[in-house]
Amino acid sequence: MILGGLLLVGHSFFAEQFPEKGLEEYLVISQVFLFLLFLKGHLLTIFLSKKFDIYLGQVFLGFSVSKFILAGLFILYLKRMGDLPLSKSYVLIFMFSYFTYLITEVFILLDKLKKADELSS
Repeated sequence: MILGGLLLVGHSFFAEQFPEKGLEEYLVISQVFLFLLFLKGHLLTIFLSKKFDIYLGQVFLGFSVSKFILAGLFILYLKRMGDLPLSKSYVLIFMFSYFTYLITEVFILLDKLKKADELSS
């Protein structure tokens, strides 16, 4: 949640500094979408790996691909259905937030795997 708040503040900072098309209009909706996408994906990864005895990394890889496709479809939806065209700055900020969440999730899952390995040893 702290990371989501920091990314939202960073996005709003860039929206004020560079008032281009799409940065300010889709500020909250894009950050909330990314936060919920990664929260849901992370919780489902942990739940499915425990419930069905699947390796955590395999479930994470599957959800990572689906999250990447959903993020691309979200940008495409905003571009096609939105009133304003999206700028390159908006796409860069959106993808920066996406990869920040992805890196954070990788570190969380690595920590979880290390703890599970220590318990089994």
